[in-house]
Amino acid sequence: MTNPPIPAEPMPESPIDDPSGIPNDRIKKREILLVGLGGGLIIAFALYELANQFFGKLKNPAQASAIVEQVVEFQMPGGSQGLKSFKTNTEAFALVGNRANPPNLLLLVSQAPIEATPTGAAPNLAEELDIPSALVGSWRSMQTTTENKRFCGQTVAVTIRQGTYRLLESPQKLVNMREYMFVYPKKTVQTSLQLFAIGPEAAQQLDSVFQSFKCPAAK
Repeated sequence: MTNPPIPAEPMPESPIDDPSGIPNDRIKKREILLVGLGGGLIIAFALYELANQFFGKLKNPAQASAIVEQVVEFQMPGGSQGLKSFKTNTEAFALVGNRANPPNLLLLVSQAPIEATPTGAAPNLAEELDIPSALVGSWRSMQTTTENKRFCGQTVAVTIRQGTYRLLESPQKLVNMREYMFVYPKKTVQTSLQLFAIGPEAAQQLDSVFQSFKCPAAK
């Protein structure tokens, strides 16, 4: 008597048996990769649009002049022009300059509410947020001194910096820069003023503009 044939055991299903001919794990990896790339592109595009809107708002010459005029009256040799500004509900930052091309004499005004600190001294907003790096440029090397000067009937401590500076408008080269910076607290608002001058006559230019400062009459 012959034994009945033993039925063959079914072979385990192979990924290659997929009709598409592509293993399932490879399909999943491709899907994950495509989703990741798509998400990355969306985020990159959103950041690009935000950057465009931010820097587009920065280039608002009329607003820059208006912000500065509310804080201080001044005279620049050859006249002045608004350059950049940025304003929120509580802060305002504005940059004006002389009419040289490019400007070699700049005035940066930063305003924000005064916040109480444990020491009682108001922080320097422009220094803490490094506003000049977004609107003017950054120091590469410098020497710092302090002098007391009169501003709007008060004595203020003016920080004087001098050295090499990299401008945003021409980052490929360094320039010789001199800066006056001081904080002017008034009631509930802190105002920081920073004067920048480029070149061998920087000291005379800064002194000339500083001496022309007048606080606008209250309206």
